[in-house]
Amino acid sequence: MSIHFRTHPATILVGLKRYVFILLFPVLQQLLTLPFHPSSWSVLFWGEIGAAGAIVLLSAVRWLLLRCRLVDGVLTVSSGVLLQKRRAFPLSAVSSVNYERPLWLAAMGGGRVRLDTAAGRDKEADLTLYVSRKRADWLVSQIKCDYSTGKTARGRAGLLPLMLMAASSSNAAAGLFFAVPLINHLGEILGEEFSRRIYETFNRATEILSQVIPPLTAGIAVILAAGWLIAFFRVLIRYMHLQVRRSGSVLTLTAGPFFQRHTVLPIDHINAVDIRQKLLMYPFGVRSICLLCAGFGKEKGEREVLLPAMRPEPMEQAMKSLLPGFHIQPKNFVRPPKKALRRYVFIPVLILLLLIPAILLLWAYRPSLRFLIPWLAIALTLPAVWFLLLSLASYKEAGVDLNSDICILRCRKYFVLHWVAVPATRIRRIDLTQSIFQRMDGVCNLRVLIYGEKGTRYTIRELPLEEVLQSVSEFDYS
Repeated sequence: MSIHFRTHPATILVGLKRYVFILLFPVLQQLLTLPFHPSSWSVLFWGEIGAAGAIVLLSAVRWLLLRCRLVDGVLTVSSGVLLQKRRAFPLSAVSSVNYERPLWLAAMGGGRVRLDTAAGRDKEADLTLYVSRKRADWLVSQIKCDYSTGKTARGRAGLLPLMLMAASSSNAAAGLFFAVPLINHLGEILGEEFSRRIYETFNRATEILSQVIPPLTAGIAVILAAGWLIAFFRVLIRYMHLQVRRSGSVLTLTAGPFFQRHTVLPIDHINAVDIRQKLLMYPFGVRSICLLCAGFGKEKGEREVLLPAMRPEPMEQAMKSLLPGFHIQPKNFVRPPKKALRRYVFIPVLILLLLIPAILLLWAYRPSLRFLIPWLAIALTLPAVWFLLLSLASYKEAGVDLNSDICILRCRKYFVLHWVAVPATRIRRIDLTQSIFQRMDGVCNLRVLIYGEKGTRYTIRELPLEEVLQSVSEFDYS
């Protein structure tokens, strides 16, 4: 059965940015004819009008030539003006499907569908289509129908787990980059009074805080707190009402308070389950279940989260019901020996030891800065103590199990603790490294590379060499 369909006219608006460079042609023409004459501005104006018309025309022609066809489970997309290009996407090879309706697109009755495969690009979707709402629902249903067989299960994230995830993953810098342009644009729309009130609120908060700490420190603290708060609400709103449903061998995620986003993930295409935990969640035993799957969580503002901030018992139940093929309990677990603890804490302890003489020297040789030194000492000591606690937690959790169908990797990557369950068939490469000092203690580092768009790596440090060699010799890639 062959079905032909067209994309939504919103594709014209999205395609305009492809030809924005044409607006430079009238400007370059006038620059080549310097000096300007009074009539040059009129020529430039009409040149820009003509260039804008050419952009709209090219984008419209490109949309008219865009053709989509679904034949026997294969989606074929033909596009191009001068150079015709045809791409084929077997639905059985699709790793993830994302369907969302942003406000501007929902107002036009359209939706955005993104398809990804394991052979695609790592920074953007393999195929993005802007189609009508009815056509988008139909297209997503075709993906589901190819896989939906068997039992169903559901999972849902409550408000408190979402708040914990947003609090631990929010970035102050990202919030500021989002807020500053937004405030400026709203000021242009609503008037200067809006921007003035925002900045007055900032100044008032700084003045109140400066009564307790130095003004410079107060200003920095208010800026960082405002950025973090904005990023917190962005993440919270984006993942509000997060629900997960398993229909046979397909996971469907929905999230969003107003215009929900739908993501479809065939379980067979999931490369690994990555259970992540930040230090803020460690005392409470709370972890987030994330998935490593081509196309999932790679768009700007998205995360690879399946269910956020879960206690151990609910997490195991969710794994059994939603991902029955993945288990997280190791059988033959190889851990770092006790003597490896000193290597885990060496760098944070060294930083703390160096901070003490540095602060004393600053106190002795910079009397003019003594009012600021206590706050500076606190600001430097807290991250070092946090790094030390993270290193201790990393040592306690580290280990590996390679002698099962589902391999278990537990380690720290950057500033997050990872508990990874990966099928042996999805492991691409295993490397062993050993420094001169590690050779003295009979330990090594194990690096595991998993199949995926970015080639995800996990390194488990300071493992006993003999036990690792035995596990690797018994490991079966098939």
